[in-house]
Amino acid sequence: MPRASTKETTLIRPDVVSLFVDIDFDASELPHHCVHNSTGEPFTAEESALVASATRPEIEAARRYIQTAAEYHASLTADMDRLMDLVEPYAAGLPDSSRFVEVLARLPEDQRREAEEILDRVAPDGFVIRGEP
Repeated sequence: MPRASTKETTLIRPDVVSLFVDIDFDASELPHHCVHNSTGEPFTAEESALVASATRPEIEAARRYIQTAAEYHASLTADMDRLMDLVEPYAAGLPDSSRFVEVLARLPEDQRREAEEILDRVAPDGFVIRGEP
């Protein structure tokens, strides 16, 4: 049986995907309005028309992006929770104005190593928490 040689290529418009990723349905009033999650501004008529013209592959691309972002944020939250579990007992005696590196220095070696691994994932450039360039 011969294979079909035709392959449909679907164009996914990044501006449509971007709008779906940033959409927030304001259901507080009727009729419902779409607003930008990032700014709270209502969609323009042009943006609403663009969303209405979305194809199934574009909506699926937005869904995959949102899912990936949610998984990333869940992982980040778990890392930050674990980091706080590690450092809180050793931060108790320090003033609130203490730098995070001062708290890290008080951790036992195995806990400091785990905290450093978390920091490498959360702030790989080292600057945000450690103050390194």
